[in-house]
Amino acid sequence: MKKRLREAEEEQYRAEEDSASLRAQLNTLQQQVMSNSYSGYAVGTSSEQTLAMEKEIQDLQAQLKQESLLRQQEQQKLAEESLLRQQDQQRLAEEQSRTTSLAVEKREMEEKIAALTKKSSEEASEFAARKAFSMDREKLENQLHDMALMVERLEGSRQKLLMEIDSQSLEIENLFEENSVLSTSYQEAMSVTMEWENQVCCSYSVCAWSMLKIFVTKSASCLLTSSKLAG
Repeated sequence: MKKRLREAEEEQYRAEEDSASLRAQLNTLQQQVMSNSYSGYAVGTSSEQTLAMEKEIQDLQAQLKQESLLRQQEQQKLAEESLLRQQDQQRLAEEQSRTTSLAVEKREMEEKIAALTKKSSEEASEFAARKAFSMDREKLENQLHDMALMVERLEGSRQKLLMEIDSQSLEIENLFEENSVLSTSYQEAMSVTMEWENQVCCSYSVCAWSMLKIFVTKSASCLLTSSKLAG
């Protein structure tokens, strides 16, 4: 901020010097023009030279006006910079005042804390004992609550397991009954099968004996006939 202010002041000084130089040149040219106009061009100055000098005067006036405008702008800029600097200084002063106030409050708080610490240190042992007892009691109550929840969960699991055991026992009993029925049915089926096999074997034996008897009879008859034919 200070550097910018110095630069603005230096620019203002240069602008003032340039303006002064331009004013001096303008005054000189104006005096020359006035001198030539009063002398009736006695020194041999032509109208072209006069016009050139007037044009130069106009250019210098325009340049002077431009320099004046730039100077005003620089002054305005410098004023704004100065205002900002004043505002910063004001904020800095406010911050310093606030810092001082906070330091005072901090010191007062430290004194209060020291007094409270001194007062509480006298009751620290009793308070610590009460606090420890309270914490132990709370801890035991929490443990008791957790154990009650665990017992409740275990009881629920036990009841569920008993129900599953009863269901499985009933299912096993049903399976035994079904197995007994199946075994009885199997025995009955085996008895019927053996009876049918015996009947089939007997029928087959009678049939085979009849066929054998017929075959023997026919064979004997054939042999007898052959013997007669041969005699």
